[in-house]
Amino acid sequence: MQFGDIVGGRFQIEKPLGNGGLGRVFLATDLHSSTQVAIKVLLPELVRDPFAVEELKRDLRVSRMVGHPGVLRAYDLCETDGTYFLVSEYFASQSLEAFIRSHPGHRLPPLQVCRIALGVAGVIVALHEAGIYHGDIKPGNVLVDSRGNIKLIDFGSAVLPGETSRPLQAMSATAGYASPEQLLGRLPNAQSDVYSFGCLLVAMLTGDPSEAKTLPQTLQSLAPGMAPSRRKVLQSIVDNCLSPDPSNRPQSLVDVSRALEALSSAISASDKAPHWAANRNAAAACAVIVLVLLVVMARNYKGPAASDDALVLPQDAPQVSREQDSLIQLDLELQRVRQLISLGRCEEVATILSALREQFQDNLAVEAMQRSPCSRTSLQASAPDDAFPPQTTEPPSPERIPEGSARSQMPQEDAERSLATAEDLFSNARYDDAERLVRSMLDKADLATADALKVRELLGRIEKAKVAEVSLQQKRTWQQAADLLQQAKMRLDGARYDEAEELAQRSLALRDTFASRELLQRIRAAKALENRLKPRQQD
Repeated sequence: MQFGDIVGGRFQIEKPLGNGGLGRVFLATDLHSSTQVAIKVLLPELVRDPFAVEELKRDLRVSRMVGHPGVLRAYDLCETDGTYFLVSEYFASQSLEAFIRSHPGHRLPPLQVCRIALGVAGVIVALHEAGIYHGDIKPGNVLVDSRGNIKLIDFGSAVLPGETSRPLQAMSATAGYASPEQLLGRLPNAQSDVYSFGCLLVAMLTGDPSEAKTLPQTLQSLAPGMAPSRRKVLQSIVDNCLSPDPSNRPQSLVDVSRALEALSSAISASDKAPHWAANRNAAAACAVIVLVLLVVMARNYKGPAASDDALVLPQDAPQVSREQDSLIQLDLELQRVRQLISLGRCEEVATILSALREQFQDNLAVEAMQRSPCSRTSLQASAPDDAFPPQTTEPPSPERIPEGSARSQMPQEDAERSLATAEDLFSNARYDDAERLVRSMLDKADLATADALKVRELLGRIEKAKVAEVSLQQKRTWQQAADLLQQAKMRLDGARYDEAEELAQRSLALRDTFASRELLQRIRAAKALENRLKPRQQD
């Protein structure tokens, strides 16, 4: 294809954007809307390959199932002149792979790595919430624009909701980024995407996804002034994601994102600190803020125990970064605690809590634990007696306690009865009723450790079932929209324009797609032409 060629009767080729495994990508102008789009034209030798066509279809399906801005939006899949082409939004960018190569030593600064990784993690979380697993996360499938915005592309290897198997020919995970279980031929899942995400982090930091072992030395050379505790946090995130055992990896990138966000804030704050003195007024204001923070912190926090890796800051640096570093480390430990609680491994939880007691000041540890999604009741049941010190504040007077807010120990029989009722509601697909009952058990009563674990496990199943139910309803709606669109096309072919327009509008109301909007325009154009010709026929 060359400049000026028109594809599909409406897309005028402007210039080539690049080549991929399936075909060539061009910048084109939609002559109907005068907007720029990107079109991926399938290679001629792949036109008869059903797996190649299926990959394009998957890009379109994922785009319509996930509305996250980090997913490249695909508009339609068209067939013309014996070939297929996918029409999608135009995102002026370059691949993360090219972006990494453009930097000295093929390495990105840690702060930039954190920011890009946060964007990628957000997209992956959105995909997983929709029941989609990418299966081929790598720098070549991430686009980065000049402002650092990212988009994830190429869902040809993705596993969609409800899929339990796929032909081996359809799986195209990239060596160096594929998880061990993918290399054994298993379907991608949430943990395999987490593994690939860890490889992506290593690739941004070292230039090679296989260089995880050299990461400590690389971090030292990339940011020699970076606090050792922060390097440890980044190393810990990578190590957790790259665990060979899927059960030992983070179950979700939500917690990883929190750690990356805290780390990014800490690095950004330390980078800006030397420049504060450039403006005396700003420096004075910041000094007052830091002083106030230090006074507040001094009441409850004494910092981590001294060690060889203790954070050393220049005298003029803001001391709040000490707390940030400690909270980052503590949050990572609490991530492990959450995973162990979900598995019922309470003895290991108690061991970790004891270690935290030795390393961190009591009040800081308790505060971070209360902020985490962990069940305080479950932690108390498995922790040492002094892990949760008693509250020193005076309890509110009885008249100030809202009615029904008091928590009491639920008897074992009542807990089992309520749990059985919730299970029955869940089995009958009454997910809202089951969720209300389960949450009331967690909110209004202290449960034994075993009961708390069962209740939280049931709550997780309820939430997954509700997501699947929404997906099923959405599929039915989309199928109804497709049926209406097909009927509208038949009415258009039969010159029954009013009926065709009504059907197309109903389809558009159910699902706004490029195909439905285009068909509606064609119907209206045909009606307008017919109205112009009627007076002439009467004459």
